[in-house]
Amino acid sequence: MFLVFDSEGSIIGECVLNEIDFDQGSANFRIGIFHSSQRGKGIGTWMVKSVRDFAFAELKLHCLELSVFSFNLRAQAVYKTAGFKQVGICRNAVLDGDQSADEIEMVLLEDDWKKSKSWQKNFWI
Repeated sequence: MFLVFDSEGSIIGECVLNEIDFDQGSANFRIGIFHSSQRGKGIGTWMVKSVRDFAFAELKLHCLELSVFSFNLRAQAVYKTAGFKQVGICRNAVLDGDQSADEIEMVLLEDDWKKSKSWQKNFWI
């Protein structure tokens, strides 16, 4: 678990790798920014990319997986920016007010992460 603090020492949010299976090289991934006033500032994108890089580079994992609700468009965009790809949908998995919403399953593989990091490195040379 990684906590992110603001300059005054208050917790902004968390980024968590859980259900880590070192034999399979996989983990579940989640992020939360606790205060809406902190959203839309790039903090979530920074958190996701930082912990993603830690998971692959330091923990030597091969696969990160996560679930995100269909109504959370901001989170979906952040995860896609970080390289996660949609691999499935669990339809009507949760209630959003009085309507059902889907749970979207996303995955990022180490090979795709490496290709992305290689492209970034070569792009700036």
